[in-house]
Amino acid sequence: MNKNIEQRVCLKFCVTNDISCSDSQAMLQKCYGEAVLSKTQIYEFYKAFKDGRESVKDKPRPGRPSTSSTENNIDQVKEITLHNRFSSLKNIAREVHISH
Repeated sequence: MNKNIEQRVCLKFCVTNDISCSDSQAMLQKCYGEAVLSKTQIYEFYKAFKDGRESVKDKPRPGRPSTSSTENNIDQVKEITLHNRFSSLKNIAREVHISH
């Protein structure tokens, strides 16, 4: 599970059990160390869960999703670079049929 989602689950637990935001932040800091969410993110998610948000996952974002980061394209790029590590970005993009 993603570390950010784990921390959101912990925050949701804290909100459900009426643990203050500052105490929740201290617990997350102790548990996750340097990988802890920022103070701003902790306060924003704490407030969102307190206001009734249920989902710990990211909300959908506007915009077009990336279509070039597929397993097939990644494997092709790896193969090309292993074969010739001096291949230019332009040549790799042309061979894989993606934009650079």
